[in-house]
Amino acid sequence: MRSPTHLLRYALPAIALLGLVVASRTFAEPKEGPAAVAEGESVTSAMRVQEMGPLNFFHTTVTMTFEKMDGVAQIIGEMEAAIKEKKITAGGTVIFVYQGASPDPTKEFELSIGMHVEAGTEGFDKWKVTELPSFKAATVMHSGPVKTISTAYQKIFPEIFAKGLQPTGENREFYLYWEGEESANNIMLVQVGVQ
Repeated sequence: MRSPTHLLRYALPAIALLGLVVASRTFAEPKEGPAAVAEGESVTSAMRVQEMGPLNFFHTTVTMTFEKMDGVAQIIGEMEAAIKEKKITAGGTVIFVYQGASPDPTKEFELSIGMHVEAGTEGFDKWKVTELPSFKAATVMHSGPVKTISTAYQKIFPEIFAKGLQPTGENREFYLYWEGEESANNIMLVQVGVQ
């Protein structure tokens, strides 16, 4: 006669497999109600305050306004070409660092556009490598077309003030997954510096 331990050897994997089947059916079934998101809409996560670590940042900095943001695509293309030409090992995530941006679409601010790179990478021409220092930030994840990223900021700023925090004037955006300007599948990490 076999021991109960012998049966557990087969029962536990079977229970685990059954759990996966049930879970996959539960998650695969469409949801109705407030959790459902229509195609093309955007979603912004709950805000949390985080201490972000430093990173090596390959970038160029330009003076910009929100009215002229369509010039960013050319800069990103130039950056990707420069990285390829110099065979730089980059993280692949495009990062925007805003200094002094405001809701006024005509007000100028400094925008650094770049990517995370390995330590020891050197800058050239208009491309610099600096260390982005540790950064205390209110953060949200945002998924949707890039034109909807303003909804992330509309959500995050009231929460910052409700928690008694003050913005520092530096914001960072990490474009984690990108299919194109209009894609509802884009995923962005929005960070607003706070103190």
